[in-house]
Amino acid sequence: MSILDEFAKKAKTLKKTIVLPEGMDVRVASAADKILKSGIASLIVLATPDEWKKSCADAGVQPAANGDCKLEVIDWCNSPLL
Repeated sequence: MSILDEFAKKAKTLKKTIVLPEGMDVRVASAADKILKSGIASLIVLATPDEWKKSCADAGVQPAANGDCKLEVIDWCNSPLL
């Protein structure tokens, strides 16, 4: 088992949340899809709805919640949290 496999296994048991800034980046959409499909963690992505839709379309992915792993997209331009 590789060290990355060990990290992934441990991350799944910890049930943490990762914040991904720059949700307009195709690489973030791709990473979000992989993280959610593997059940590693829940995600918060910072992007406007249009930016997120575009980056997902450009990456050819549709990240979605998976079991205990949730996905939340926060509009960084209009959120009272930021």
